[in-house]
Amino acid sequence: MPVDAEHTVAQKRRNSTPPTPGHSTAWRRGKLKLLSREQLDGRTKVRQQFDAIAAGIAQDLGGEDQLSTIQRHLVEAFAGTATVLNHLNAQCLLGEPLDISDYAQTVSTLVRLASRLGVERLPHEIDFDTFDLDESTDGEARS
Repeated sequence: MPVDAEHTVAQKRRNSTPPTPGHSTAWRRGKLKLLSREQLDGRTKVRQQFDAIAAGIAQDLGGEDQLSTIQRHLVEAFAGTATVLNHLNAQCLLGEPLDISDYAQTVSTLVRLASRLGVERLPHEIDFDTFDLDESTDGEARS
């Protein structure tokens, strides 16, 4: 490739149009910067809903500290998809037009994630050493 052609390709990359506002990424000096959940304001209703869904699923799976890395990512994917589905349901209830293929794809994704995570609650392990048991009360914990 001639030097001029390489320069043109590099110039096009530098001058490429950044994503539209509200896009989930940010551009800085021509480089793509990905955002994470932790970087976003935790006071918004959507963020609170997302966090509540993720925390509930983590509890159902035995607690946050019991999750593998893959499970944590699947939980976040499920929470994000559930949040999108809640938005689509609200649009439907308001009588707004709804793309049924988007809706069906979102539901399908949610079902697949749920099948990977499981839909049964897992029991929590209880450390009986933390309780002060008295034999005279038939194993009931003292207050």
